[in-house]
Amino acid sequence: MERKEVQPVFVWNKNRATTMLLLGISILLVVYVVNMFVKLVYLSNEARELEQKLYDYYKDEAAKILIINGARQVGKSFIIRETASKYFKNYIEINLKYDYDGGQLFSNVKTTIDFYLQVSAMFGDKLNTIDDTIIFLDEIQVYPHLIS
Repeated sequence: MERKEVQPVFVWNKNRATTMLLLGISILLVVYVVNMFVKLVYLSNEARELEQKLYDYYKDEAAKILIINGARQVGKSFIIRETASKYFKNYIEINLKYDYDGGQLFSNVKTTIDFYLQVSAMFGDKLNTIDDTIIFLDEIQVYPHLIS
């Protein structure tokens, strides 16, 4: 009786190890991409809900001031920029951090009239009626006196 040599099903060698490593990395990458996609879908649903709330707020004639606070880099400015510029004919954005680091034009503003005069000097051609103009003050925390 002749004895047959049995070949191992799996032989560990350098090429196979590299292949297995790449396969493992590919699987991890696929899992990561799927997780990111699920998060994006979730965030886009939240963004749509927030967008609708902002449009409802913009339509409210009694609503004058809206303060949005939250963690850094989560899209607060982005969502305001996107919705307000679509809803209002005249959209004015003032980044108060840039103003604070530069000319500090708003440092002495104490009243609504002072504020309006400063904005008029900067954006007079963009100010129209109160119904079709929005002024977005980004990074307002650098001038706490403007909040009160």
